[in-house]
Amino acid sequence: MNHSLPSMRKRYLHKSQTGLVGFLPILVLGVLTISIIMLSSYLSREGVSFDIREQAVYEQICPGSVSAYPSSCVVTEGATAPCQDIKISWDFPGCQNVTVDGTGVGIPGGPLAYGNSGSFFTDVYPPGADFYFYANAGSDQINHLRVNARHQSTSSPDGEIRVSPRPCQICSGGGLSATCTVRVEWSIWNAKKPRVMIKLAGLPKTEWDNKTTGVSEYELRNNTLFKYVWFGVYDGYTLLDSADSFIEYVGCNG
Repeated sequence: MNHSLPSMRKRYLHKSQTGLVGFLPILVLGVLTISIIMLSSYLSREGVSFDIREQAVYEQICPGSVSAYPSSCVVTEGATAPCQDIKISWDFPGCQNVTVDGTGVGIPGGPLAYGNSGSFFTDVYPPGADFYFYANAGSDQINHLRVNARHQSTSSPDGEIRVSPRPCQICSGGGLSATCTVRVEWSIWNAKKPRVMIKLAGLPKTEWDNKTTGVSEYELRNNTLFKYVWFGVYDGYTLLDSADSFIEYVGCNG
């Protein structure tokens, strides 16, 4: 009996170690899931509007990219003039018969443009305009772009923030060293406590107080922590305006 105890102990330890190894993938998956939920909850609280699920559906139909510069605009309170010269751009290299439609005050009916890639300038009236991109002569929607326009208050706290580019493109085969640079511009009016907040996914937020105007640049990288950036301008703890950008993968030659 005494001679069998060491072998029994070895078998028990072996089973315990095997069970621990089998449990590790479940533990790692659980930690990652909780981290994603926490990040999503934070971004939702901060007013982030990017819908990853919607973009994923579009990518399955026809990969490509769309952008507007500026992505939002402000006109003087009471003015009837629009935001002028908003540049709408798109690129869908693998799609057939791409058309661009739009809805909003002052946007003409019918297709606004044709072609797999291109750009045009347009005026946008408050509260904004939506642009829809279709493939196969209008039968399949492949993307959607919203440009917000609003009136600037002349007395109440207000602010504007612009981000470019959105999305920020890198080559899909660029490896972990691939980067792209996001430029942000902001203005804050009539605020008692002007505040700017920057949140790079995976890092603590950065805050600047008493900076009513400014320009800055941030580098997004091809890794888990730095694929997304969010900006907000505040009066104290009241959010006045926000904008974001994120990495989009594109095929590159060479």
